[in-house]
Amino acid sequence: MLRASVWPVPALYSLVLCLLLTVSPARAADKDTLRFVVPEFPPYTYLQDGNIAGIGVRKIRSYLDELGTPYELSLVPNYGRAVQEVKHGRADGFFLATENEERNSFAVFSTPIVINNWSWFFPAESTVNPSDTDFKKTARIATHLKTNTHKWLLKNGYKVVYSPSDVDSLVKTLHHKRLTAVFLAEAVFWESCERQGIPTDRFRQVVESGRPMGIYISKQFLNNHDGFMDRLNHVIENQTAIASPEASQN
Repeated sequence: MLRASVWPVPALYSLVLCLLLTVSPARAADKDTLRFVVPEFPPYTYLQDGNIAGIGVRKIRSYLDELGTPYELSLVPNYGRAVQEVKHGRADGFFLATENEERNSFAVFSTPIVINNWSWFFPAESTVNPSDTDFKKTARIATHLKTNTHKWLLKNGYKVVYSPSDVDSLVKTLHHKRLTAVFLAEAVFWESCERQGIPTDRFRQVVESGRPMGIYISKQFLNNHDGFMDRLNHVIENQTAIASPEASQN
């Protein structure tokens, strides 16, 4: 079991981690209660007025309420912490997340819920192109700590010079032109601009790829709850079809 000192957590998160923000009547000790850890990653998941909120939270609540599954949500500062909590059996799942091999080794990825556009963001007047041959060697790149964008950059040999757990500082630092580019989820970057009052026309976006985001449920939980993933995926597919504009036109 990892010691708390390995995972430095700000005072706010230390408090939140001690409080299970229960959104169902089940007790924390109930083995059937699905224990989620939720990274701070607005607009998908974040703390608002003492409650865990966001696009992802609204969707997951809808799915689990339809299933009648008791669940708990606890906020953690980043994806690295969420992965460790589930990997070591201290939680049963986390969301919203993109898929990778490490996560697949101890958990199962659900049917995708939203598409997350991984994008490069540059100052508006910048003419730098991420496809340039010398971009990897010369560009000063920043991204969100311990996310899949962070892992992808390192795996592919990019020069990551800044990786805070605070998304707002990424946008602010790029706005002050101290970086060549920020590599981040599209919705996360633009939401941070809005939150800080930074005009979006100060930046230029280049989409790298669209990555499906879903829910990870631990294999241990699924081994003890036969058929749960199939039922969850069925609910996701049904609700997605109902919400889809294409579905309403057919």
